[in-house]
Amino acid sequence: MRARNRALAVVATATALSMALTMQAEASTVSRLLVGNLSSPLGGKVSPDGSGYVSEAGSGTLTAVSRWGKRHVVARESGGEITGVDFGPGGTVVYTASQLTGEDVSASTLDVLRPDGTTSVLADLRAYEVAQNPDAKASYGFLDLPTGCEPTLPPSIPGDAYSGLVDSHAYSVGRLGDGWVVGDAAGNDLLGVSATGTVRTIAVLPPQPVLLTGETAGRLGLDPCVIGSTYDAEPVPTDVQQGPDGMLYVSLLAGDPAPGAVYRVDPVTGKSEKLVGGLVGAVDLAVAPDGAVYVAELFGDRISKIVDGVATPFAQVPQPGAVDWFGGKLYATVQVMQPGRGAIVTIKP
Repeated sequence: MRARNRALAVVATATALSMALTMQAEASTVSRLLVGNLSSPLGGKVSPDGSGYVSEAGSGTLTAVSRWGKRHVVARESGGEITGVDFGPGGTVVYTASQLTGEDVSASTLDVLRPDGTTSVLADLRAYEVAQNPDAKASYGFLDLPTGCEPTLPPSIPGDAYSGLVDSHAYSVGRLGDGWVVGDAAGNDLLGVSATGTVRTIAVLPPQPVLLTGETAGRLGLDPCVIGSTYDAEPVPTDVQQGPDGMLYVSLLAGDPAPGAVYRVDPVTGKSEKLVGGLVGAVDLAVAPDGAVYVAELFGDRISKIVDGVATPFAQVPQPGAVDWFGGKLYATVQVMQPGRGAIVTIKP
């Protein structure tokens, strides 16, 4: 198992936080509790009328939530999970779905929910990964591990550099023109999906280099021989949204020892630019009409606001999982690490 898979497993198996803990967030930031008792609410999207959808990864369901907080399950991935969700034309909804076999993802798709309640697969993203493996030329792992140090590493951390594996975990989705862009958290890439289900590669995200210090080695339980070495972690995109400037904004959860980051990606050329790093569990983001980016830091118990490449704390909330901007307010799912007790809140700007 690569470091990428360990980091992803933390999020994919997370389950939602208690209602009491939700209200421990600063009273000056959380303005309204909309709904509680959710199971791993790792994705969500607000519709123009104030209602919306939340993906409950813990139960493998997609749940519709009315503007008054009433809810009902509209799709279910038996034996798997649903994470990303967004809207399509004619009242349709698209969502990312995965089937899990142990720690492996055996199926990875973008599905569509129609107004009549029927669902179907729009694009088979694992099949695309098997055929194309877009990050096959990327290199991850240690770049300069000293001779004799490899035997001291745990099995989960390879000593030699390795190329991108054939692996897919469709995790997030956002509108892009007449179609969508999907963040494949195991494929390390952004994939474009047309309205008819045709898949293409938009961008492969860059490896995340980390210089291992004594503090990092100690925290991870690694032998001191790794100190001074550089480790290229897999990027693990967790969310992607198009901003008002037409660019794609992507959150990365590279996993320990690599910190999280937010990138801006040109959807035409695939060229990427790092906006900010050092985030603690960047699992979701939202882009406001003024271009400000809000990113949920799951393990930092906060939502940060990124303006002009600088991240500043926006709200202290316990373990946020998803964020979306609508109607001048930020919607967030919180407390996603305790079974069946997650919640959706709104936060004052």
